[in-house]
Amino acid sequence: MRGGMRIITMAAAAITGLGVATTAVTAQEYAGRELRVVTFNIQHGYPADRKPCDATTSSCAGPDLDRIAERIRKLNPDVVSLQEVNRDHRFGNCVDMAAELGKKLGMDHRFHRNAYQHPTHKCGAGKNEDTGNAILSKFPITGTGKTDLPKDVPGQDKPRTLVWASFTVDGKPMVAYSLHISHLYQDARIPQLKAALASVAQVNKAHGNAMSVLSGDFNAAVDRADGDQGKITEGKQVVNLVTDAGFTDGWQAAPKHTSQPYTHKADNPTIRIDYVFAGPSFTVTQAGALNTRASDHRPVAVDLRVK
Repeated sequence: MRGGMRIITMAAAAITGLGVATTAVTAQEYAGRELRVVTFNIQHGYPADRKPCDATTSSCAGPDLDRIAERIRKLNPDVVSLQEVNRDHRFGNCVDMAAELGKKLGMDHRFHRNAYQHPTHKCGAGKNEDTGNAILSKFPITGTGKTDLPKDVPGQDKPRTLVWASFTVDGKPMVAYSLHISHLYQDARIPQLKAALASVAQVNKAHGNAMSVLSGDFNAAVDRADGDQGKITEGKQVVNLVTDAGFTDGWQAAPKHTSQPYTHKADNPTIRIDYVFAGPSFTVTQAGALNTRASDHRPVAVDLRVK
């Protein structure tokens, strides 16, 4: 059985009654600490078997955050990275999804928007139908921020953002990142990823070269059931940029897997586009993708051990 802490990437509400050690620990005491990290693109709260509401829909069932929360709870994460999260959106029941998931899971949360459809204020005055990324954490979040990624790149469909949250684990600083880059063209993904990695380096340095995890939907697959070598090459270009920056692909590094690697589409996945990249402070011990249709992506959980 795994001991210690676990990390999953997702947005959440404020934690209550959760303490974190503030006293110093020795390197020997700290080494071996375990964490679980999860990343999950929640498709604006809509299950794979439910068409998301949009301007062309006269009526629809709406999102199902209870189902998403139940799947995350099943993974029992410490930190979660979430993508395609809505806040005050008419097609999302006008709720703050990160806050709602945080409340349901008893986790702290931070959300930052990357785009909003338009300021209709249908959910109330001054509410602009935000969409973005979020971080959920079992540890109280002490800092947060975002980096807006390049918009003026070929094939860019909408604004994209890197979101981060910092917290303390056994007296040591840690930063978790949530990233979602373009699904359209490689010429859009690469500039966005380079900008995100530059920001990661700056934020980590500002936090004393903190332990870090970069997770999210990278829309590039090194593992594909169809064996498309062109697409696999594109996927390797994306992964290599991240590993050249000092991170490790959690799936590739794991000595044990609890599932097949594919994450999209959830009902019959054939590609792996959702990643957890571990910083140099960690050794990867296990990885798996949960078989669920709570979204059109399957969540990925990676277990880490502090070196």
